[in-house]
Amino acid sequence: MSAKADLVTDVADGLPTLVVGDWAPEKLHRLERYIDCAREARRKFPIRTYIDLFCGAGRVQLRKTKEFMDGSPVAAWKISRDKGVPFTSVFVADADESRANTCERRLRALDAPVTAIFGEAEATAARVAGQLDRRGLHLAFLDPYNIGALTFAAIKTLAKLEHMDLIVHFSTHDLTRNLVTYLRNKDPRLEKFAPGWETAIDIRQSSESTRFDFMTYWISCVERLGLICAPDLPSITNNRKQSLYRLAFFSRAQLAIKLWKDACRLVKQGNLF
Repeated sequence: MSAKADLVTDVADGLPTLVVGDWAPEKLHRLERYIDCAREARRKFPIRTYIDLFCGAGRVQLRKTKEFMDGSPVAAWKISRDKGVPFTSVFVADADESRANTCERRLRALDAPVTAIFGEAEATAARVAGQLDRRGLHLAFLDPYNIGALTFAAIKTLAKLEHMDLIVHFSTHDLTRNLVTYLRNKDPRLEKFAPGWETAIDIRQSSESTRFDFMTYWISCVERLGLICAPDLPSITNNRKQSLYRLAFFSRAQLAIKLWKDACRLVKQGNLF
């Protein structure tokens, strides 16, 4: 979700709404499909949590078509409720306090058991994790607008929960445009995102190989926390068919990995970058 997105008024409720690219429906469709596929697994847990650390305002307008639609936290709550296994708690967070509050307002209008927090992801992850029941099943959707907005520390904090599944937006577009510059300048955001990258990445190789190695290394960092990365890494593309980001799914449970595969099954993945 872009930190600099334009705001318009949603005709449905009169509240502020972010203007986003027209590829947003595909991302939300994948999120909804996983929540639907996982409903029976979720039913086994009396405590079921959804976490969105980059929640935005809860609704979006597509830039070209001008269509209004639900953002990720509202879409996630609705699909869980409509499929009969609703989340028992929803945590939404954003660096922009007004967006987090607007998102909370929209969710409360839908009777969602929501708590809103504002701040950077590393801090909000810690605050949310401190309120989670370790016996529950938790799903975190991490949808930052670039690599620098999501630190590895935020992922590490959430991964301490045994039953934590993560869907993470990995910005291939940011890598394609900026990774070589980031690496050569030793941009501190890279170390925060993928600690120890300097000893693992050979920046003398081709740009494409460097980008591939960086993503592979980042996945290995997350897996060292005890999580498994699903082999399905669906690509979200823009109107010119350029890859914008991959959705990476992590879990300790093989069933969750299978369910993510089921959710992605019908979509062609395409090239990594």
